[in-house]
Amino acid sequence: MILHRERDKESLPTEEKWQSLEYWLDTIRRHAPKSPILVVQTHCGEGDKAEARLENEACKTYKIETQIEFDAEFGYNLPLAKKLLTQKLNTLHDYGKKFPKTYEKVISKIENRKNAGETIISYSEFVQTICHKANITKGGEGTLLEYLDKTGLVVHYPNHSVLKKHIYINPDWLTKQVYKLINKNLEETEGKITKEYLEKHLPDYEKLGFLELVKNFG
Repeated sequence: MILHRERDKESLPTEEKWQSLEYWLDTIRRHAPKSPILVVQTHCGEGDKAEARLENEACKTYKIETQIEFDAEFGYNLPLAKKLLTQKLNTLHDYGKKFPKTYEKVISKIENRKNAGETIISYSEFVQTICHKANITKGGEGTLLEYLDKTGLVVHYPNHSVLKKHIYINPDWLTKQVYKLINKNLEETEGKITKEYLEKHLPDYEKLGFLELVKNFG
């Protein structure tokens, strides 16, 4: 699903602009595993360029359909890039639809709570408090939550018996918590995450559902 949202036009933070190709491919696989991928090698007219061509196995892993080289300054492959992007965008069911005002309200409420230091809310609170006050149509909460998860605003596991009760509204914080467990300290336990290890490095693991989260993280 792709919807237009004004705030999405803002520039990315500097640290997010220069991530590796693998980082972005993994991000796509996490949030939209069925999405076809077009890899574009930019600045290809500047001499020594980083080769973006991936092997067949990588293409299958990441569902890469097309790879092209492109240079805006010299117009190299510009018609092809426009054609491929147009073709892909036209296949998206919700592309071009106006971003719902009710979604904006929900996102603002979630971001306000995140900025206030909250990291997790319950699914019932999301439905009964946040969605209800934002006038989300009854029955549409699941579609909205799926959108929030796919766009990386929250992390949610709807099909997991334990984790579906939690909505992690600060993905950056969540990643840091998980990596408190997955680090060099695991050498002490030969890679095994024991109960004692959890209690030492993440005392609130049971309350926050982290044991199941680590199993499903990625």
